[in-house]
Amino acid sequence: MSIEDKTNIPEQDYLTNVDDYKKLIKKTVLNGVRDKDRYKKNIDNISYNLKYLELLDQQLKRRIILNRDSKELVLDDVLKKNMYKNFVITSMEIINAILYLIFKEKGLDKEAKTTLSNKIKYLEETDSLGLNCYDKLHNLRKYRNKVHIIIDKYDQNSNDEENVYDTDWFTFDDIVYKEMKTVLKDILLNNTEDDTHEETLYFLD
Repeated sequence: MSIEDKTNIPEQDYLTNVDDYKKLIKKTVLNGVRDKDRYKKNIDNISYNLKYLELLDQQLKRRIILNRDSKELVLDDVLKKNMYKNFVITSMEIINAILYLIFKEKGLDKEAKTTLSNKIKYLEETDSLGLNCYDKLHNLRKYRNKVHIIIDKYDQNSNDEENVYDTDWFTFDDIVYKEMKTVLKDILLNNTEDDTHEETLYFLD
């Protein structure tokens, strides 16, 4: 695993180089695709966001961040919950982008441009990827909708499964966070049997 060229930073604080993520996407999601360069911008964006997830994971594991005076600041539970939220929302956007690439490569242009919900439904109905996480994907997609922070309904007894009316505090937890990791890793590595990519995706374990 290559690392960023940095100085005066402990070795354990290095993050994976973005180029390593780009190589991973080409060898996993786009495995077998000849003209990978046509998807360059999407590969770049997926890679940038994978590195962001790696950073979030590192901060959550250590429960510290640095303030502007380079002093350690312990994460309280409010910050931790919001970092879970950012991790889940970003992960679902990465999955959306991956499914876009898969559909485009299969010539499914209409499906590629549809909503994430419809993409998941299509995969579930056709089982074209042979995944075992469709129920989890549908569930995590609802958490993705929590990018909006306005709560317009205050029915504490609501049983509406399509909406989550609680605050972010009650919505995002360690269970959702770990489930998101598992699903994202499964989708990233679905198109390859090469286990050498496990090291790059260590933060999804």
